[in-house]
Amino acid sequence: MTELVHGPSAAAEAVRASEILFGGGLDGISAATFSEIVGEVPTKEIEKAKLDGPGWPLVELLVVSGLCSSKGQARKDTEGGGVYVNNAREGRVGRGVTAEDLLFGKYLLLRKGTLSPFLLLAFRPDRRAPPCIGSDCGRISTRPSEPCGICRRPPSG
Repeated sequence: MTELVHGPSAAAEAVRASEILFGGGLDGISAATFSEIVGEVPTKEIEKAKLDGPGWPLVELLVVSGLCSSKGQARKDTEGGGVYVNNAREGRVGRGVTAEDLLFGKYLLLRKGTLSPFLLLAFRPDRRAPPCIGSDCGRISTRPSEPCGICRRPPSG
């Protein structure tokens, strides 16, 4: 259906985006293809400064994202091999996530198991995306004339 409406290249990008959501490799992915994912998975903004130096502990990010209910559960899931950072399995409990881990300088794709992707968007405090007015993003708009910088929903009229 996508190919009929949008053409073969858009259909190929949609397939590639789906593969990434379910664990496909990120090699050779374009920013445009990855941006297709942004509105399709749960997303949360974080301050990029938290990724400076040794970074933000992975177990804390798993709790912040909601993928794990506690740091203990995050450690257990990581040790068990069920945690993925940018679709690469991560087994080191003490791992710090740094700005070098960001895809395209702003995205971090976390996943627990095979069916629970979560995207963290890292912004500098002075470069935040416009907040969402849609209920799916869970953020309240302070600038209703601008579309959401995360899910890209247009302002409601």
